[in-house]
Amino acid sequence: MNGLIQSLQEKTGLTGEQANAAINHVMEYLKGKVPASLHQYLDGAAPGDTRGTKGTAYLTLARSARG
Repeated sequence: MNGLIQSLQEKTGLTGEQANAAINHVMEYLKGKVPASLHQYLDGAAPGDTRGTKGTAYLTLARSARG
């Protein structure tokens, strides 16, 4: 997620702390939109996680399970 934080900083002028807070807010918002059973996948995509690009796969899975 460091790449996402950096991208937010570059495109919006946010500080690293602000970008991280924005991502955390979005993650909490998404958790409110998907079943609790999928929260673990969103958590796996959270900033600071070491799973790298697996976060995209988790979000795709969450979206498909919701439909």
